[in-house]
Amino acid sequence: MIKVLFPGTFDPPTKGHLHIINRCAKLFDHVTVLVGVNPEKKNMFSGETRVKLISEMITEFSNVSVDYYNGLVVEYAKLHDITIIIKGLRNSADYNYESELESANRIVSDDVETIYINAREDLTGVKSSLVKELFRYSVDISSLVTPNVYKAMRGQQ
Repeated sequence: MIKVLFPGTFDPPTKGHLHIINRCAKLFDHVTVLVGVNPEKKNMFSGETRVKLISEMITEFSNVSVDYYNGLVVEYAKLHDITIIIKGLRNSADYNYESELESANRIVSDDVETIYINAREDLTGVKSSLVKELFRYSVDISSLVTPNVYKAMRGQQ
């Protein structure tokens, strides 16, 4: 059984995230979407709310679950016998950042591999921080997030 971990802050979760989840669900036996903490980011939603939003987004997938963890992603992977971390890439800047994290993960565990999945071309501009910024300026972001996320964002106003 091949289990993979798709980590991120998912604040908010976007259609780009859902696309990567969908692709992973087709390729692997089980996908854990891991909502994490990045102390350098100011979150719109609590970890609990992000887990709830993603749970609502993945109901069609029988092999996808969501969890929350406040620690190193690679440690979570080891604790749950997951040997593959999935990283979605929009561009070369994402690759540079993610490859640095992959190198750091290797210091903690040489047993966890990272696989990169490129974003679909029409989703390469979809980034959570951009979605939040556009939303703050009252731009209609409903095409970038699922309806449940859009409703939750409107509830934050």
